[in-house]
Amino acid sequence: MAQPVFIMLRSKQIITIFAILFSLFGQAQKRHPSGLNLRGADEELWNFGILFNLTNYGTSYTIENPPIDETALNIFDGIAGGFRLVAEHRILERTDLRIEPGILLNRAAIGNPEGGITEVQLPLLIKYQGERHANYNPFILGGYLASYKTSQELESWTIPYNRLMHSIELGAGVDFYLKKSKLALGIRMITPIVSDQKELGSSVLKDLQSKAVLFTISFETKDGWKLYAR
Repeated sequence: MAQPVFIMLRSKQIITIFAILFSLFGQAQKRHPSGLNLRGADEELWNFGILFNLTNYGTSYTIENPPIDETALNIFDGIAGGFRLVAEHRILERTDLRIEPGILLNRAAIGNPEGGITEVQLPLLIKYQGERHANYNPFILGGYLASYKTSQELESWTIPYNRLMHSIELGAGVDFYLKKSKLALGIRMITPIVSDQKELGSSVLKDLQSKAVLFTISFETKDGWKLYAR
């Protein structure tokens, strides 16, 4: 029998996200005196920036040969935060190749409340933009994510997670064109390419997968770090 563990966003978090969306939508409509904000920004060959994310992890698995004390398991669940650097290269009309190396700080919510995992991430993504409307533009993206867990205590956990994981990352969002930079809000999903299996005494955990939903906010410009100095 599958034993999914889901971490749901609280209503206050959802309200906060929508409040930010409406605020940024209003800012995007305040056009530059000459017309559209950042005219020609999407035609730039390179864009650079920084991305912050709030990640909501949930683990699912199947127990074979139960019983087992599930409260003793180190389930990799909970809310995590992190950041990524962004390098975006225009390869086709409305299509960009994105590299987003970054770090994610996690903690185990069950079985090891004092421990935690730091994860180094390297996504390679393709982003496709829709048609720009005034000062906002929807987009979709997807690609491959390699992640490496750096915690020294990982092997001593009840469930020794693999350090190197290969996943698919898919998402969508909206670019907002502000006066000096492009701001993007998005939501993404991370799904492992291959499920895992662990033996715990006479029991076996099968189809072990740690999936995630990410809420992202990024600041991007062709001038990279100069946007913070303006």
